[in-house]
Amino acid sequence: YVASVAASPDGKRLAVTGVFEHAMLVYDVDPTSSTFKQLLGQADLGDGETFQVAFDPHDPTGRTAYVSMWADKKVKSVDGGTPSAPTCSQTYATDPDPEGLAFLDARWMVVANDLGDTLTMVDRSSNNVTSIPIDTGEALHGTEPSTLAYDAASKRLYATWSGRNAVAAYDVDTTQTPPA
Repeated sequence: YVASVAASPDGKRLAVTGVFEHAMLVYDVDPTSSTFKQLLGQADLGDGETFQVAFDPHDPTGRTAYVSMWADKKVKSVDGGTPSAPTCSQTYATDPDPEGLAFLDARWMVVANDLGDTLTMVDRSSNNVTSIPIDTGEALHGTEPSTLAYDAASKRLYATWSGRNAVAAYDVDTTQTPPA
């Protein structure tokens, strides 16, 4: 069954992933195109289950989609430069159960790791990843960050804590490496 769907920044392509499927499908959603509503291609994601597919809103080309692979503890980038033959181009290791994705800017991506109780900061320019534990001030685990939203105007990252039935808000400092 379908896990996630994302429209490219130009609104011409749709990326679709399924929970138990091992492919990301690319559809044409440009009403002016001769292939409107048709499957253009699919990328083999390998083994694992997907949670979210997303395009970086800072990349107007919409060439790259990112897929969180929650069973495999990684995020894969999919190069869709040739929509009929998209391919996995990069893999980023995360902590257990990566789910939600957010983009701070053209360089930094954040991943919510549900069963890891962490956030992973991904530097897409150097391919380095940094794990940041969720510190609730308590000794208990089970915060389970699952989805993310980033408000660039206020430089605030919001994370759902599914294990606590709460939403956390983090002020983000992108002048540090990795962002704090």
